[in-house]
Amino acid sequence: MKESEFVPRLERPRAGNKYYITKKAGGWSSAIKGKPEDAECDVLSNCVGYAYGRFNEIAGGEGCRYLKPVNAERFMDYAGGLETGGADASPRVGAVMVWRGGKTKSGSDGAGHVAIVEQVRSADEVVTSESGWGSKVPFKTKTRRRGGGNWGAGTSHTFLGFIYNPAVEPEAKITPVSEGKKVSVSVLTVKRGTKGEAVRAAQSLLNLRVGAGLASDGVCGEKTEAAIRKFQSEAKLAADGICGKNTWTALLGG
Repeated sequence: MKESEFVPRLERPRAGNKYYITKKAGGWSSAIKGKPEDAECDVLSNCVGYAYGRFNEIAGGEGCRYLKPVNAERFMDYAGGLETGGADASPRVGAVMVWRGGKTKSGSDGAGHVAIVEQVRSADEVVTSESGWGSKVPFKTKTRRRGGGNWGAGTSHTFLGFIYNPAVEPEAKITPVSEGKKVSVSVLTVKRGTKGEAVRAAQSLLNLRVGAGLASDGVCGEKTEAAIRKFQSEAKLAADGICGKNTWTALLGG
């Protein structure tokens, strides 16, 4: 799936979801039960059990094919050939975020933590889904900001990086000029009703290319759609008012 097609999990898994149930209880997970044990999804209240299940749920198929339900801080060591990114890398939806606890990965000096990226608001802000050992709340979402590089974790934890989900296809990056500054945004399909940085970038480029006179407000309304159609007609593209791959390429001078 494309990043733009990803459906975030913002609510706890329902009873019977096998990605979050141990094999002994009839599910697909090799993780241990959480503490306290959840009556419906017994790996909850365990950050490893949750992240292991969610990563494989995103990947699809029956069973848990990817990663190992090892100590959280050792997830990167068991990525099994999956693409990873270090502490300075960019977040992607569907990825596992990994923190070390203490100074080593032995577990004796503190437990690590793992969470799943459900939404990417910017290169420095994400929304995660996660669980935690001993937590009375078996599922939660959190807004995490990069800050000094630790993504909202306490001083006892160190952010190690991301493990990217093989089912989520990263979309190309562009660096359009916006008000004299270069900004990097994902190449997402822009059409009527779309909002965000990709729309703002398209509006800036349309102003440059066809003198559209659009406000760079990040909202694709009637005027932005009309400007896309005008540009497409001049570029001899199908004038459907939808800024997809071909229109982006033309806008960027490709």
